[in-house]
Amino acid sequence: MTATVEGICYYEGDYYKEDDGSLDERDPGDDVPFKYYLKYNLDDERWYIVDSEQLKSFSHNDTTMY
Repeated sequence: MTATVEGICYYEGDYYKEDDGSLDERDPGDDVPFKYYLKYNLDDERWYIVDSEQLKSFSHNDTTMY
């Protein structure tokens, strides 16, 4: 079995300064839409991401929040 899922990934973080080990320039993050291609493994009964692609846009119609 295969499936595709579209979702928005949100990330935030800090930039690391290698010279002194401190954090610099907080990155406020961004909402990044992706499409994930999944395949179900019958042996261990789990879904695995086999590929992904970044999307240019995302529609919030017919969505479920997790």
